[in-house]
Amino acid sequence: LLSEGGLGAAAAILSRGDLLADVALYDGPALVLCGVEDRVTPPDVCRPVAEAFPGGRPFRLIDKAGHASYIDAPDVFTRHIIDFEETLTD
Repeated sequence: LLSEGGLGAAAAILSRGDLLADVALYDGPALVLCGVEDRVTPPDVCRPVAEAFPGGRPFRLIDKAGHASYIDAPDVFTRHIIDFEETLTD
């Protein structure tokens, strides 16, 4: 877990960046996952990230999950990763 100071440092780094502009430059594989109950990066913030990639990228919501959806709903999170990975190897 991040310490209180570490969380502040991470937030400062993110606040200085332009994620949407950065992802618009990336044309590789990506999957955007978001917990329905995420209050740190809620769905209305995550969906535009998926859409900002050239041609868009898959966006999946995970029910009954917050920011740490891999902890809140590990089976669903993992299934999304496996399904996405399978699209890359077909």
